[in-house]
Amino acid sequence: MKKGAVLVQAARGGIVDEAALADSLAAGHLGGAAVDVYSVEPPAPDNPLLRLAGEAAEAASRLLLTPHMAGVTRQSSAFLFRSAWQNVERVMRGEPPLHRAY
Repeated sequence: MKKGAVLVQAARGGIVDEAALADSLAAGHLGGAAVDVYSVEPPAPDNPLLRLAGEAAEAASRLLLTPHMAGVTRQSSAFLFRSAWQNVERVMRGEPPLHRAY
């Protein structure tokens, strides 16, 4: 990535090399990073992103870590259940389901 770029990791755990990301932040190459998924969930205490401290403390200030749990809220569960049930009702009426998974 270009010097000063900001990495947003919200894809799948393991896609980003977390040790390399920590090194790049500590070296000042990246302008920052936001990480929502990790190679191991929850991240282990020895994860290099959690160990940015001491001389790398400035790098840690350019790092945002989130717990990857947006789908665990009551609202998201209610929405998913309601959507699934509406699909069942549609099929029972002879209509095609919405958001069909092939």
